[in-house]
Amino acid sequence: MEYDPRKNRPIDLRSDTATNPSPAMRQAMAVAEVGEDGLHEDPTVNQLEERTAELLGKEAALFVPTGTMGNLVAVKVHTQPGEEIILEEHSHLYNAEMAGLSAVCGLLARPIPGDQDGMLCWGDIRARVRPRVYSRSQTRLICLENTHNYRGGTVLDNELVGDLCARAHELGLKTHLDGARLMNASVASGLSLATLSAGFDSVMIDFAKGLGAPAGAVVAGPAGWVERARSVRKLLGGAIHQPGILAAACLHGMEDFPVRLRDDHRKARKLAEALSKLPGFVVDPKRVVTNIVIVNLADDLNGAAACERLLERGILVHLLEDGRLRFVTHGSISDEELDFAIDCLKEEIPRLSRDSKPLNF
Repeated sequence: MEYDPRKNRPIDLRSDTATNPSPAMRQAMAVAEVGEDGLHEDPTVNQLEERTAELLGKEAALFVPTGTMGNLVAVKVHTQPGEEIILEEHSHLYNAEMAGLSAVCGLLARPIPGDQDGMLCWGDIRARVRPRVYSRSQTRLICLENTHNYRGGTVLDNELVGDLCARAHELGLKTHLDGARLMNASVASGLSLATLSAGFDSVMIDFAKGLGAPAGAVVAGPAGWVERARSVRKLLGGAIHQPGILAAACLHGMEDFPVRLRDDHRKARKLAEALSKLPGFVVDPKRVVTNIVIVNLADDLNGAAACERLLERGILVHLLEDGRLRFVTHGSISDEELDFAIDCLKEEIPRLSRDSKPLNF
């Protein structure tokens, strides 16, 4: 494939939020019926909320502009300032959402190490649940993430999830699922969205991750809980008067999501296979089950230098704070572009290593 970064758009492998609305999605947005959502009068939003609540197996759902706001709304409805939330130490909610847990909700976050998939062990949680004494911040909420972003798009074991939620409820604790990429988890596991959400008091899904929508997410749970969430959304500035234009994009993105996301997963496995053969790149293709590939680098490779070299070739890759590289496949990257990116990696990465050797594959 002939590719000139000065003429062609970059090949953006940083995130599946880089997906662009298709012409069909743009058309759906253009003709969407809209109304005053503050009065529950936007028919397209109402349709999206009813549809996602049904898919998630919850009583009701609420449209929010972003997944970050969805998590923040859910957490704030479940808790009171001064209480404690337990979550996995590498979770997106703890690491990449502007400390909203403390800044907005007034919570004390208690991060716990999870397993290689980002799943928490109930024994570890139980040991950290605060005793009921007046001098301690009280544990109120447990959050999980599925798929788990910084663990490489891993899918949580649903049997373990169900057991954890049941035990949490026995202690009077609430549970929330950051399901920004829950549709990816559904496609990879073969389990329905309702099955993956069953044990949780609330769940958030994000339509801007891989589905092409420019914005939009939903939080779902019991009907009374969603009514309280509606007030919190207003408090946080998330009430849009005629959001049906955005809801139409979300509805369109859901139409064929199993086919679309299955193809994203195929591309990620293809990329992982190629990356596993690069000198200094450490990745197990068998662990790549959705659309995220995270690579550990050998000591003689510099992640920042690798990103700079790839940028010169028109390829965008995300450098994580711990020095790992994250690649995310999505519908706006064609197989031809992915092949070009792989060829560039084969050419450029060996040049960054002190022990450069020709690649014969």
